[in-house]
Amino acid sequence: MSKNLEKNVLQIFKDVKAADFGNHEWFFMLDLAQRVSLVSGFQYLLTLEDINITLFPHQEEAVLTVLQNMQGSALLSDEVGLGKTMIALSILSELKYWNLVNSVLIITPSSLVNQWYDEIVEKYNMEIPVVASGRGNFKQDQFITSINLATKHAKKILN
Repeated sequence: MSKNLEKNVLQIFKDVKAADFGNHEWFFMLDLAQRVSLVSGFQYLLTLEDINITLFPHQEEAVLTVLQNMQGSALLSDEVGLGKTMIALSILSELKYWNLVNSVLIITPSSLVNQWYDEIVEKYNMEIPVVASGRGNFKQDQFITSINLATKHAKKILN
């Protein structure tokens, strides 16, 4: 898809979200957005303009591969510093945009919990709370926690 068409499609979706419900313009844009949404698969990323980073080409390609070929689920493993966190958060951002995910559990090493939280807030404009102790709320639909806490409190998380 050409970059110009991509921008126009993205603008259609943004206009539908911003328009007053029920007026003629809203129904026209909704119809147009529904037609565009019938294009199969994730052919382009709609949230790229809403995040506060620019993905490198290899990161964007990885995000599209996971969304198009792996139904949004993948184990990301690569060398340190190649952007696995940004890839994972970009996948999450797209899935949340399309309302394809209701619950989010991010489990990281203890030393990275705050880094993940900060990057989610600063770069992706999302709020996902941190559960930092055994007394935390493991019943939330979305949260970040450490491997240690997830291991110790697996039953609370799974029930």
